[in-house]
Amino acid sequence: GSLSFLPHAAILNEQRTGKTPVTLKLLEAEGHEKIIIICPASLVLNWKKEIETWTSFDVYAVNGTKAKRLKTYKEWESNKGCLVLSKDTAKADSDLISAKGCALVVDEAHFLRNYRTAQSKTVFQLGKHAKKRLALTGTPAVNKGDNLYGILHFLYPNRFSSYYAFLDRYFTTWETPWGGREVKGYKRKEELQEILDLISVQRKRSEVMQWLPPKQYQTIEVEMDAK
Repeated sequence: GSLSFLPHAAILNEQRTGKTPVTLKLLEAEGHEKIIIICPASLVLNWKKEIETWTSFDVYAVNGTKAKRLKTYKEWESNKGCLVLSKDTAKADSDLISAKGCALVVDEAHFLRNYRTAQSKTVFQLGKHAKKRLALTGTPAVNKGDNLYGILHFLYPNRFSSYYAFLDRYFTTWETPWGGREVKGYKRKEELQEILDLISVQRKRSEVMQWLPPKQYQTIEVEMDAK
């Protein structure tokens, strides 16, 4: 519900609370025709399967040689639908893809906490031209609040344009002997929490699926070799 009123949003639901279907149904309901999904390489095929399960979008999973990838981008450009690619592929092919007028979804978006890496910079650059930006993660601020900056900068680059301005506003810091700055504690914590409440939805498994046991056991059958 509330997600559709936000121009750009973070979905910070805990692991296994159905972030993917929620995202896909939202994009379909909002009528997006062209969507780019950037995720870890291990999840590309999973996203493809989920898109085919939950929506009627055409799916273009990017892999193979540069020539093959280029062909995929061209097909997606002309037919629309969902383009799914890994973070590394996005970085390698940043000159071949445009997110102009697209919805851009970044899955496992906690990697953006390292906001200076080439991968993060590619995502920020692509995001600037996107019509809608969504960041998905079950672990938003691994251990320090300033790790949120990358996600906030991706979603609202004009409002959160500088890491150091963000640091100064919301944290107390100390100068390290080697010339860096380390976070000591929060200031304006309520304001930061309010911003997060405004731009994100966060659900815990216990809220979304009360019937779930705290632990889940799964039996996976594997084929044994003679050894």
